[in-house]
Amino acid sequence: MHQYSFYNVDLLLDGMLINGFSDSNAIITAQRDSAQHGKVMDARGKMVVVTSADKSGTVSFDLLQTSDSNMWLQARALQTHDTGTSGGTDVFLPIQLMMNDKMGRTVVTGVNGFITMQPGVVRGTGVATDTWILQFEQLWIVRGQSEKVGI
Repeated sequence: MHQYSFYNVDLLLDGMLINGFSDSNAIITAQRDSAQHGKVMDARGKMVVVTSADKSGTVSFDLLQTSDSNMWLQARALQTHDTGTSGGTDVFLPIQLMMNDKMGRTVVTGVNGFITMQPGVVRGTGVATDTWILQFEQLWIVRGQSEKVGI
């Protein structure tokens, strides 16, 4: 049998450990934006495989409205937007990501990313969830294998 716990998953953005995740079965999602291969058929039914050089990807995750990480992410989003619209020659610094599932031995690395937009504000009688979406120039996913436990 195998064992898994989200407690053993770390998400780091620019080395900052993100915390305050909502409780669900899909907290962090990482995926490539484009298909790796496509097909082109010739007039006689022969297939040609076309390989894409696009290695970009998207990572999204949900934080509770009470998470301290929301403030850091908001400051980062405002900083990059202000830099990009200042009219100056400064360019914003892209975000680097690492998600490490230490128990399942899966690592996701996001290279040169940005926050697409800040989540909206939702308030009610419970605790709301903020969904953050980041896009990366390159997204590398290395899947591991959980150790077997027991006999």
